Amino acid sequence: MRKRSGQPNEFGIFVPGEPAAAPAPAPAPAPAPEPADDGFKADARDGDGDGMVQDGTKHERPAPKRTKKRGK
Repeated sequence: MRKRSGQPNEFGIFVPGEPAAAPAPAPAPAPAPEPADDGFKADARDGDGDGMVQDGTKHERPAPKRTKKRGK
């Protein structure tokens, strides 16, 4: 069977002519913005035992309370 070319008319009949143009590709999505590296560490640890994490930075905050392990 021969491949159809052209566009169908208003009655759905293919009329000889130029092949249909391919649809334009979708535009590429915009790249995600880079996260700001401002030094915040969500899992910061209290290294000197003073009860504060990230000492001397704008992210200085009280250290999370430690829970005792069961059975010890």
